[in-house]
Amino acid sequence: MKKPTVSHRDLGPIISIAQPVKVGPPGKGGRTSGQRRGAYHSFANIASDRKALSEKTLCKLAAVLHETVVQSANLAQSPLNSPAVGPDGTTYSGISAGYTYLFQLAGHDLLNTSISIANLLLGEGPLNLMRQPLAQRTVLGESARVCPFAYETGTNGPRLRTGMVKVQAPAGAHQPWILCAPRRDLPRGAFSDSTGKPDPATGLNVVLIPDARNDDNLLLGQVTGLFHGIANHVAETVAAKTDPLTDVEAEMQAVMAGLWRRILREDLLARILHPEIHQFYMAPDARRLDTAATDDRPSIEFAFAAGRLGHAMVRDRYRMNEKIPTLDLDRIIEISSSHRPQALPLLRDYVVDWSYYFPSTTGALPEGFNWAFRFGPHVAVGMQLSAAAETPLQEGGVAVGTVARDLLREASGRLASVRQILDVVRDRAPEPGWGPDLQHLLAPGVPDRLFTDGLAAMEAAITFGGLDRLDDTERQALAADPPLSLFLQFEAVALGDGGRTLGPLGSIIVAEAMWPAFSARAGAAHEEIERRAFGLVPRSMPELLDALRIHAPYLFDI
Repeated sequence: MKKPTVSHRDLGPIISIAQPVKVGPPGKGGRTSGQRRGAYHSFANIASDRKALSEKTLCKLAAVLHETVVQSANLAQSPLNSPAVGPDGTTYSGISAGYTYLFQLAGHDLLNTSISIANLLLGEGPLNLMRQPLAQRTVLGESARVCPFAYETGTNGPRLRTGMVKVQAPAGAHQPWILCAPRRDLPRGAFSDSTGKPDPATGLNVVLIPDARNDDNLLLGQVTGLFHGIANHVAETVAAKTDPLTDVEAEMQAVMAGLWRRILREDLLARILHPEIHQFYMAPDARRLDTAATDDRPSIEFAFAAGRLGHAMVRDRYRMNEKIPTLDLDRIIEISSSHRPQALPLLRDYVVDWSYYFPSTTGALPEGFNWAFRFGPHVAVGMQLSAAAETPLQEGGVAVGTVARDLLREASGRLASVRQILDVVRDRAPEPGWGPDLQHLLAPGVPDRLFTDGLAAMEAAITFGGLDRLDDTERQALAADPPLSLFLQFEAVALGDGGRTLGPLGSIIVAEAMWPAFSARAGAAHEEIERRAFGLVPRSMPELLDALRIHAPYLFDI
């Protein structure tokens, strides 16, 4: 089918047509979407018509995902560019690996899900406890008064704590390691469950940060630690002003929120969103499709599906620095206070050299630079075999880990179906249309072909061995109501330039979740603080990191 051609400049504002309706199981009297503060709402603003897939089917599907990297051919009958292949033969996206963990940090800054049995019985679903989206609350907390464990106090105001790293102690020392510079680890403590007193045998099993999720793995922890250092550098810049009445902490938090939102809007999303969709939302008169949203809360379709597509970006191994050419993902995930506290403090050899994770404004990349995986239906082996695989369910003798957990959570969330969401996007399209790729996706029969062809390509790409194949009944059930997260991964391969970006529908759901927070921009006074701290107003991670190498080089000590 030939796709219509529509110029980007033809995209106009979105016309909102829907009013909030009740969501929840039919006959249960669900509340009006978005009515109760903190409740997730349906992106489609309608009650879900989905039928639950069996746990067994979802686990079998997860096991297949763990075993395959789908090639871009044979999906959705759409011509695609050749995949980008790295020197090790792995297909990469063209997005540098640091953005994998920037995307994860942004997700934590949007979502903090609480599932109450009472809420589920009332048909209200899970709650989002994150009250100030994309304000770096997941890093900074509400304040030093609310999170005193995360801050050190001084004459010029509080600063976020940082942790020293360790090296092997000389022979004859009373312990096998000693603490040393640089302060590149997160702050940690060792506490016994029984007595509350420090117990070295347990390791550093408590991380002293406002959001312990940011210590899920070594790389996310170091991205978090980087922003600790940036926030403290900004606070020092604010404290250098002569006005003694300045609230240093409040100014620092305002500057960090503006900086964070700008980098997400102009850098992260510019890289991961379909270009037609990113350009549409960048327009000053762009309006939202998500008319059910209140108090800037993201939809449940983002929380339980689109926002988890960052898992597909994760590599099996990473280069840490010049000394450590590769470190396997299962080892990276284990190094945290919750997974393997006995391995902490962080070994100095494992400190990240950011030049291997984010490009420089000069365009020069070191040999061994880490590229993220392309978006698509696959998952790194380490997420199946390591501490990330928190789901004990197995299928065909294979632990299915993170993917099974994501699929089961999605199934429990009563998300709108793919068909419902596409109907909403079709009904609210701007004049004269969305653009070629999304218009193609909305054409009759294309979504069904995209999913069934993608599922067939997945199964054809692997040797099952001990895995149970999906039977015809399960394939029919999946095709009739595809998991949204898997559909969006097929869409990324077919319509996101072979997985280099999200597809148009996935891009809309992600953009709709983040864009409300971007209406709050940094003021002139806060941008002036940025100029003093960085020498410019950074608009991307490469700009920010290159500026910090000049103005705060200690943040890069190894």
